[in-house]
Amino acid sequence: MKKLLKTFLGIEELSDVKFLNVLLEIIALYFLYRCSLEFTAFCYPTAWAAVVFIYCIGFYLATFFFDTAKTPIFTGLSFGLLFTTFIYLLIFLGEEIGWFISLGLPLGLLVFHILSRTIVKSFRKTEKITKYSFFVPLVLGFVIAFIAGQEFKKSATIIEQTPVEQYENLPNDFITEHIVGMHFKYYTKTCVWDGWRPPVHEPLLVMGLWMNNMSDPLQLSLRERVELYVKLFPDKPYKMKCSCGSVYTDDELWDGLPPSK
Repeated sequence: MKKLLKTFLGIEELSDVKFLNVLLEIIALYFLYRCSLEFTAFCYPTAWAAVVFIYCIGFYLATFFFDTAKTPIFTGLSFGLLFTTFIYLLIFLGEEIGWFISLGLPLGLLVFHILSRTIVKSFRKTEKITKYSFFVPLVLGFVIAFIAGQEFKKSATIIEQTPVEQYENLPNDFITEHIVGMHFKYYTKTCVWDGWRPPVHEPLLVMGLWMNNMSDPLQLSLRERVELYVKLFPDKPYKMKCSCGSVYTDDELWDGLPPSK
């Protein structure tokens, strides 16, 4: 295994300590991935969220092998993005304290470990430009969360002011689609061993909810919600293939609806 890593990465020397460290990190990250599927922590992230997460994990593992001091701006930006992403994950995992303390504790500890190593690598014996660059993604993250909150509030206000019998006239836009799709397509908090789980994780929707006290403006039953979604967004899938939510897949909620796209 050690020889394979050396050959694949083209590294002349790979100490036993570094090799063991990297191996443990890979095992821990795989554990995070498997637990996220079992406990629906981040089951189906949207495309942009998946790209960001994969980049962060790839960069994090790469720092064990490459001298990050040679690319101070890139290193600062990447560590800042990693830090911002994992702060989001930590908040998301910690929403349900009981879950976080019990089943979520190993995930939480792993996230804490990655965050602490990120801070040390970004601020210990690094150039000022690396430190300054680190804060750019963090500030950008707050700006994105604020905008998501404002857009969510705007759409929520329109929904709240629209009579139920006129819901079919709601705007066909990104935020409205995600609000209508909550609880059966898009989930908004950690679900544990429930067997019925909306599979798609959209961080912009979650942040919009966080900025608005987790308030759901749409007062409909789940079946009515699905039917409204099908009418408003006929070209979008309303049901996803979810391997970890067996009850979700075969639920009678979907009976009588047209096939999902």
